[in-house]
Order: sequence, then C-alpha cells, then structure tokens
Amino acid sequence: MTNKTGPGLSLVRALSLVVSVIAVLGAERSLLATTFVLAGVEELYDAADVVLVGTVSSIESVGDDRRVRTNIEVAVERTLKREVASPVTLVEASGDNGHLSRWQFGTARFYVGEKILVFARLNNHGELRPLFLGMGKFRVVRDRRGLEYAVRNLDEGLVLDPRKRRVLRATSTTFRLADLWQRLQALEPAYQRRKAPLSSRRASGALRRPRFAFSGPPAVRWFAFDEGGRVGFRIDETGDLSIGPHNSRAAAEQAVEAWSQVPCSSVRATIEGEGEPSPFSTCNGVSQISFNDPFDDIDDPVDCVGVLGVGGVCGSNEQRAFAGSSYAVITEGDVVIANGFGSCPFWNIPNLAEVLTHEVGHSLGLAHSSEDPNEPDLLKRDAAMYYQAHFDFRGAYLGAEDHAAVCALYPAEEGSEFVTERSAFVATDVGGSLRQRLLITGLFQPSDSALSPDSQPFFISARTGREFLFQISVLPDQWLRNVNGNRWRYRERTSEAVTVVDLVRTPEGSYKVTVVNRRNSDFVPVGNAFTFSITLGEASATRAVRLRQGMRALVFP
Repeated sequence: MTNKTGPGLSLVRALSLVVSVIAVLGAERSLLATTFVLAGVEELYDAADVVLVGTVSSIESVGDDRRVRTNIEVAVERTLKREVASPVTLVEASGDNGHLSRWQFGTARFYVGEKILVFARLNNHGELRPLFLGMGKFRVVRDRRGLEYAVRNLDEGLVLDPRKRRVLRATSTTFRLADLWQRLQALEPAYQRRKAPLSSRRASGALRRPRFAFSGPPAVRWFAFDEGGRVGFRIDETGDLSIGPHNSRAAAEQAVEAWSQVPCSSVRATIEGEGEPSPFSTCNGVSQISFNDPFDDIDDPVDCVGVLGVGGVCGSNEQRAFAGSSYAVITEGDVVIANGFGSCPFWNIPNLAEVLTHEVGHSLGLAHSSEDPNEPDLLKRDAAMYYQAHFDFRGAYLGAEDHAAVCALYPAEEGSEFVTERSAFVATDVGGSLRQRLLITGLFQPSDSALSPDSQPFFISARTGREFLFQISVLPDQWLRNVNGNRWRYRERTSEAVTVVDLVRTPEGSYKVTVVNRRNSDFVPVGNAFTFSITLGEASATRAVRLRQGMRALVFP
C-alpha cells in the first residue's frame, strides 16, 4: 500500500496583504498543509464553473496499484452558474482503494450524510473538483432554531454554539446560508447562466473501496534519517517559466538546504539532479520538484488568487513506532509549483523560495504551524509552515517553530535528553462529560547548559500520532519568573484546556520540568502512550511517555 500526502500554497486577493496560504497539508502538528491565497466568496464564484448545495450520498476510492482517487457523490438541491445532473460526482486526487492510499494536505474533507456548499471547477480531464482545494468547500450546519449556516474550516474542527449561532473556531469563515446564496444570486446576471447543463466524469479504476469519510492523511514519517540516510529530490529542468531554470533551481536548493541545517534535527536532503516530472497523484519511487503544474494537479489562479503549490508524500503500508506513536513509512516526497502566477506582482525569486520551503516541509511530513488567520502566537505566525505565505522577501527562512517541529519529528543525537520522573493521566466521567488531567514531570538536560528561557524560545508538546493534546510555545518575555532567577512559569488558557508549564533550573544546568494539562474532552491516547517533545533554542528531546488505558489511570514509571 502506498500513502500519498500533500499540501499546497495559495494567495489572498488583497495585494496590500501579499499573503498566501499553503494548500495541501502541513507543522508537525497535524499533517494538513497547503498554502492558500485566501479568496473571498465573490472570487470563488468568479473562478468556479458551478456552485451547488447538496448532501453527500456516497464516497468511494478507486484506482490501481500506482494511482488512487476518490469519487464523492452528491445529491444536488440547487445550483448557480450552471445546471448539473443529480447526483453529481466530485473527484479528489487522493484516498484509499485497499491497495494504495494517497493523501494530499489542504484538500476538502467529506462525510456521508453531510450537507455541503461547494464551489467547483472542471479540470482538464473532465472531472469536477472543489475549487482551490479546501477553499471551495463549506459545511452546512443548523442551529437550534433551524437556521442554516455555511462554514468553511481549513482543518475541519467545527464546534457550533447554538446560542451564539456560530462556529467557535477562529479559523472558520461562517455565513448564514440564505444570505450567502442571495449574495451569490445577485452576481448571476453578469454571467448569463448557460442553458446547457454541465457534465463531468467519474474517476475509474479496477480497485474500489467504499468509504464513510474522505479526510486527511495519517501520521507519516521518513525513517531513513534515523539511520543516517539522505533524501534526494530530482528537479524539473524547465524551472518556473517566469523566473527561469537557474533561479528556480537555486530557490529549490536553498529550500532543501534550510531543512537540512537544523542542528537538533536528523533531516538531510539534497537536490540530486534533473528528472522528468510525473503527475503528483502517481507514486513512482522518485522524490521530485516540478514547476508550472505540468499535469494540471492544481487549479490555475484567477486574478492572482489560488493555490501556489502542493507538497506531499508516498509511503508503504508499513507502520513503524517512533517515541510512542505509530507512523506510516515515507518512501517518496513530491512538490509541484502552480502555473499562472508569473504575471502577479508578488511572484519573484525570494517568494518562490518561501513557497518551496513550505512545500518541502510538507514532503517531510510536517503540517501547518497554524491555520488561524488571526493567530496571536508570534512564533507560529512567523513559521515557514504557517498556512499563509508571508511574502516579505524572507526566502528559504525557517522560524523557531519550524525548528521545534522538525526536531520533534526527526530528533538528532545531539546530546539533549529528557528523563520522565512521573506521569499521570486521569480521565473521570462527570455527568457524561470527561474531565481529563495530564501530569508529566521530569528532568530536561539541554545539549548546551548555557541555553536559558530568558533568551531562547521554548516549545513543549504531547501528542499521539497526528493528534496533539497540547502544543505550547513561549517567548522569553512571556514567562513569570521568581526573584532568584531560577524558576519560570507559563500558563495558557484556550477554549479547550488550561496548561501550566513550570521550569526550575538546577545547579548543573538542567531543568526540572512540570506540565499540567486540564480539559473536558474524550481524547484517548493511542497505544497507551504520548509522544512528549521539549525544545529550548536548538536543544531538543523527544520520548515516549507510557500510560495505562482506562477511564481512570495513574502511571508512575
């Protein structure tokens, strides 16, 4: 079985912002990453061939031993711009056909029985697909009064507050469906709706597998780095048509080199030479970087709005353990840069290098650092793996958050160590609601005893596979300190949890670490273990924290 994962990058219409979103899947947090330049609903309407509201009636992955795609069948209620036969089939370039699985970062997610609003476009193969990956799909939800809302959430974590009648995620875009439909209908006269209905093709293949859900990729990882191996990328000799082959290769080399020079990471990647591009959906055992979207894997931009590039991986069906979590083994990483941005004012050499850096991060298995357009965490916003491109001429730059993410997924043998002293995970059923508490204490010995929270960014996380229980980043000026200057405390409250981190420096230069996380949720560790990561500056350590499973569990290793 082969596993294909990928993210892409896209841009927002307002050039004053000059930002783009990486639209395929992405920071190590959740393997969802593609960079988008976010489009408003008018831009989506303008670029779409059809806008439809309907209900997902079936999902089926099809293909062969080298390629897989997924048909999402939708019972159509109403359309704008064109008529379509009901049911209509949307095609996504990933899935699991029982022999091969391939996943792309940033694609829309679908579930049988889900009501949706979709902006869709025909590709060059006659298949209808959601426009600009996840940007073109909205979920339709209903509040207690029966009012319907169209909600777009790039990582699909939806929580509807029936009293406020909105989704409680800063990453969400929410419209009252009736108002949005009326707004779009007002645009119709300018388009003179065609009378001929739109026709599209289903994806086909000898291997077929029905599915209840079409969602994001599993946890994936290159294990070759653990054994001192390298990953070599073949590069398309054509280069970007507007930037040229020499400058395109230089930008790609800088992007690959950036990820290979993080001291606390074992990642080592190179540009091996030139190679003929192949479709992004094909797994041929060759890692490659292609330009100008030669096989129509990405919707062409409209007025400089769209997806800048995609990145992803192929992998075997082999599952291997790393630090308490299970990962599919990556065997191939691929990056495709979009076609059609050459005339846009933001398209230049350093910005191409930034896009490539982001997409290469996806090809390493990293997800977005954040998908919140109002992200308050400066470290997450500054990361190369932030879902919006910065386009501030930074080029192939990695932020502290990127360093922490790649070191957590690919730790190097650089001398840092974390030893667990005590761990406890308690889940108590209180009136049908789970109250959970996680306690971890231990000793962190950084590779350089001169490193201090007073001068270096600090990161700490606990996860099982792709799913994070918490992920904390702290800047030097965010700590509460004691008068002796040897103790630091940080408290973070979100809508889901409260997390407290306490550090005490020992005379030897180590740090006694205490982390307490409290939340109301049904989170259950997979495999009775958390993957615990801690990073201070360029010193990083990742290890498994073992737990016993059950409604109430205490563990003292």
